[in-house]
Amino acid sequence: MFLVLVFSLIFQATAEDFSKSGWLKWKDETYKEHLESPTSFLNAVSLASHRNGKTLYLSPSSDVLTTKWEKSRLPGYHIRAVNKGGKVTLTRPGKKDVTLTADSRRFHWTLKNGLIAEAVFAATSKKVWGYIYNPQQIKKFTGFRFYPFSDKAVLKAKFKKTKKKMISYKTVQGDRRKVSKIGEVSFKYKGKSFNLSAYNWQKGDEEPNYFALIFSDTKAGKETYAGGREVVVKLPQGLPANGEVTLDFNRTTNFYCAHSPFWHCPTGLQQKMSVSVDAGEMLPLKKIAKR
Repeated sequence: MFLVLVFSLIFQATAEDFSKSGWLKWKDETYKEHLESPTSFLNAVSLASHRNGKTLYLSPSSDVLTTKWEKSRLPGYHIRAVNKGGKVTLTRPGKKDVTLTADSRRFHWTLKNGLIAEAVFAATSKKVWGYIYNPQQIKKFTGFRFYPFSDKAVLKAKFKKTKKKMISYKTVQGDRRKVSKIGEVSFKYKGKSFNLSAYNWQKGDEEPNYFALIFSDTKAGKETYAGGREVVVKLPQGLPANGEVTLDFNRTTNFYCAHSPFWHCPTGLQQKMSVSVDAGEMLPLKKIAKR
C-alpha cells in the first residue's frame, strides 16, 4: 500500500533466477495476493480522511454506490472513527469499540451489502483514513501489462553505500512522508551511463535488506506510468559497502496509483532516464476504480 508505500515493496527471488522462467514465477508471486485479496488496492472504490480532533462517519446506506465515509456528522452510521491524535477509536453500534494505534493501525469490517470498510491510522500525519472496498470490482480488471521479457534488461550495476539520509516527499494524497536514501547505483543502459538514488522504507536501525530505484523514462505517460516506476533489489546478505548488484528491469513495477486513485504513492522521488526502458510493467489499459 502505501506504497508506499504506503506503497508494496516487491522483492527479487532469493534464488537470484534472472531467466525468463524466473521472471514468470516472480510475476505470479508478486500479483497473487493483489488478485485474490478482497481488500486489494484493485478493489478500493472510495477514500476519505480527517485530521487530529475530527471524526469520520460511515454512511448507513445499503446502496453499494452511496456507501462511503463522510466528514460531516450523521444521525445514524455504520461506523464512527474518532481521531484523538495518538489513537483512533472506532465505534460500531451494538459492538465493542476498537482502538487503532501506531502498533495496530488497521481494522476492517464486511458490511451487509458486501462492501468492506477499513479504517487506517496514520501515526506520522495523525490522520485517519477510511477506505471502501468492493470485492466484485476485480471482475472489471483488465490485467497487468508487461513488456516482453528481455535479456538486455538484466544488467550489472555498482552500488555505493552513502551515509543514511532522510528524504522528505509528498504523496499523491497530499501527505508529507520520509524515506531513507542509503546509497547510489551506477550502471550503463542502452549505451548511456546513469546514477540513481537507492531508497529504503524500513524503519529503525535494522540493516537494510533491499533498496529501491525510482525512475521514469522517455515513454512515461505514453507506454509507462508518468508517476514513475520502481525496481527493487533484495540484499539477503545485507547492504554491501561497495559492490556489484544485478538490476533486472523486467521486474520493474508501477506504483499502485497507476491502477487506483485511492493510494498514497510518492511524488518527486523519480529520476528521469534519458532512454526508453522497454521492460517491466506498462501503463494499464485503464484505472480500475472510477468513483
